[in-house]
Amino acid sequence: MVGGAIMDTPNEICRSYRMAKNKRKQIQIIAELNGVSREEIIKILVRRAGAAVPGRKEEACRYEL
Repeated sequence: MVGGAIMDTPNEICRSYRMAKNKRKQIQIIAELNGVSREEIIKILVRRAGAAVPGRKEEACRYEL
């Protein structure tokens, strides 16, 4: 990967996160696969899906996680 660009689309990232049994670990896995920080993945999740990230006080999740 060049320049830390995200290869998965935001929809793919959200789907991978929603389907994960261990969401906290999945954030790190997605970040490593895409060559970006955990914080960048969290921003995508919150921005795209309004996903509640474990341990974060973000907006309510519109999906049942």
